[in-house]
Amino acid sequence: MNSSTTPTASIAAKGMAWTMANVVAMKSMSFGCQIALGYILSSDTYAVFAAAAAALTLTSGLQNSGVNKVLIQQQNRYDSIAADFGGFAVYLSLIGSALMIAVSVLLARLYNMPSLIAVLSLTAISIPLLSLNSLYAARQSIGLRFRDASLFSVSYTALYSVLLVGFAFAGAAEFSVAAATVIAVAAQLYLYRHFLGSVPINMSPSFRSVRNAAGTLKWTILSSYLFGFSQNSDFLVLGSLLEKVEMGNYYFGYMLSANIGLLLSLSISQILMPIFSKMSDSPDTLRESFASSSSAIIVLCGCLCLCVLGVGPELVHITWQGKWDNATIVMIATISTFPVRILASMGAVAMEVKGRWGWRTGTLAYDAIGMAVSAGLGANFAGLTGAAVAVAAHRGMSGLVSMPVGMAGLGFRAQDIVSYLIRTITPYIVASAILFAAKSSVPSIPQQVNFYSAFCSVAITGCSVFAFCLLSLKLNPSLAESVSSKASQAFRRCFC
Repeated sequence: MNSSTTPTASIAAKGMAWTMANVVAMKSMSFGCQIALGYILSSDTYAVFAAAAAALTLTSGLQNSGVNKVLIQQQNRYDSIAADFGGFAVYLSLIGSALMIAVSVLLARLYNMPSLIAVLSLTAISIPLLSLNSLYAARQSIGLRFRDASLFSVSYTALYSVLLVGFAFAGAAEFSVAAATVIAVAAQLYLYRHFLGSVPINMSPSFRSVRNAAGTLKWTILSSYLFGFSQNSDFLVLGSLLEKVEMGNYYFGYMLSANIGLLLSLSISQILMPIFSKMSDSPDTLRESFASSSSAIIVLCGCLCLCVLGVGPELVHITWQGKWDNATIVMIATISTFPVRILASMGAVAMEVKGRWGWRTGTLAYDAIGMAVSAGLGANFAGLTGAAVAVAAHRGMSGLVSMPVGMAGLGFRAQDIVSYLIRTITPYIVASAILFAAKSSVPSIPQQVNFYSAFCSVAITGCSVFAFCLLSLKLNPSLAESVSSKASQAFRRCFC
């Protein structure tokens, strides 16, 4: 078994290495971009951004029909289905553009934001371009071209960040994101075509091919819609429940945490989905790889989140001189449950690898409905703080629902699933409890941040991260063995 899995393990390791480099680069640019925008833009402008994100959920299934996931999952049939599926995706995206423009009128009235019509009309231009880019991304994933995929992602993020800050500085305000997105997506499509050539797209499909594509994609289209709602349905609900300033603070706080969450979720989808698909004929190998990969990702995620929980409030206060202190509660609440939320992404990959689109749709429906209900109840009872805490609690619960469903589909026994969840989640619960208990004795934001409080926060964070890693390795012997083996190999390469 080792001889057969070594090449795949090597590819996975290289893919994860490129992805981590990609994550670091994109995270740095995103954070730098948000620092600049935090100074330039107001909370009212961020409220419009939140409304635009809510509008995207209404066209998400048409913008991202899931063609890329189906092509990856059925990569052995790529040559025979790619053209028909590509054409179908393009036509759906054109319908999505028209729908976006129509929706803009309704949401502008609902949220009392007249400028939203122009913002969403501009955003509509990017929808067909994003659909085309997803076809190229699928080709890269099938070929396991992780280096190229990382370079394309970093190039896109760099251009987008420069454009976004430039437009905001020039006074574009709420139009900044839409304008930067259209230009950056168009540039990415140009680079794809220049370096990869053209992807097969049949713009004159037969009725039979349309019916076949629609039948195959019906679950992924619904899943894309539900995924969009599971990510942004809180914005849809809160736009009419919170004041504009509160909505802006909610969105800003969410974006502070999303830089970690979305990038890790994207890495899981881009790297593990194609690799696991190639293991689908070897159930034992797939289960072993899935468990080890999930454990490693949760440890990485937990370390990042503990660092944000430990020093994030101080950094937000110092960076923006108290301007966005009211957004800190959203960031803390979201980050506190994210290591459990990331289980939902892993469970989704497991379901998609096995083609269990019905189960995937069911878990997404639970997530989307639960998100909207949690946001509404939280906002009604306790405003911004209530919404942040309720939504974060639901996000964590969604991971505990999706992961067992995904693992069951891979053939894990019930007792193994329960044992796995306990071993992976317990270290983070213990470490975060230590962190919050210890930080309760340190002066809180927005009180003055001095050297003593900053030193205490860093020291407490370091201790909690150390405790988390130690307990994770203790409860997961296979992960400890893997880490030890990798460290030994690295030492021999450097010094032997």
